Amino acid sequence: MKRLFAALLSLVLALLLMGCSSAPANDPTPGQADAPVEDKTDLPAGEQSNDSTGGKEDTNADDTGRDAQNTGEGQVGDYAVKITGVRLGKDYDGADAIILDYDFTNNSDETTSAMESLYFQLFQDGVELDFTIITGDDNYDSDSYMKDIRPGVTLSCQCAYVLGNTTSPVEVEVKSISDSFKSKVLYNVDLSALS
Repeated sequence: MKRLFAALLSLVLALLLMGCSSAPANDPTPGQADAPVEDKTDLPAGEQSNDSTGGKEDTNADDTGRDAQNTGEGQVGDYAVKITGVRLGKDYDGADAIILDYDFTNNSDETTSAMESLYFQLFQDGVELDFTIITGDDNYDSDSYMKDIRPGVTLSCQCAYVLGNTTSPVEVEVKSISDSFKSKVLYNVDLSALS
């Protein structure tokens, strides 16, 4: 029953986001190059990343006026999130997918789940990626993000999104529903480092 509810909730959120979009989609004609996307995965000289995803700290004021750090870790509303791993996989339909492992910490006063509290958006070449389901992968727990946890508890969760291609960088934004999406955690993924 929870899976059905989660699937329906994901569908409703996707439809709401499509309906709220104010900018028309621009599909490039074949052979036309896309607008360049700024790659923020390069580290300053002498600094090394401790993971294969290319994430680095980059403090910039976001569109809400609050600082957002490009570390894949931080506080969003009443919750803490930390991206702990990224890998490639195949979804239920055989499409290329990106799988995110993350720790969700409930710092609120209420029992909740990552599904009810966090909002993930992934972009590749400026286009939002679709949430997907992974099947046949023993290392993927499709129920983790739906599990309720008590205040003060941390749970390891996973989510997956269909890739447009396996070469372009992916931008990850994690926002909190509890603060009306005012705070966010950012993370950039260099897919070439995962291949």
